[in-house]
Amino acid sequence: PTLLALLGIDPAPYAFVGRSLLGASDDVPVPGEYGCWRTSRLLFLAGDEGLGTDGTCLDLASRVPVPMSRCDEDMEFARRMEEISALVLEHDLQRRIHLDLTAGIGGAE
Repeated sequence: PTLLALLGIDPAPYAFVGRSLLGASDDVPVPGEYGCWRTSRLLFLAGDEGLGTDGTCLDLASRVPVPMSRCDEDMEFARRMEEISALVLEHDLQRRIHLDLTAGIGGAE
């Protein structure tokens, strides 16, 4: 989706596992490595334990730490996205989605 957006092609009508990293109006968290994530407003840096409880939540505009309660909702969303990504890789779901889509339009593997 990111490459299509860079080429000026709207990726919305196509099926993808993922989304454009260029930004979206819904501003959902973009998970990073080690439990870190960011939105356009907040950045969460995981601590040594990587549990979310020992990290730091920062306001991106001021780069000042803010109460963890400001990150709670986005934290749960980012955690869920990481779980889904792991399941997609573990069960090779991207291939299964591709096969289901091509079978639905009469295509072959």
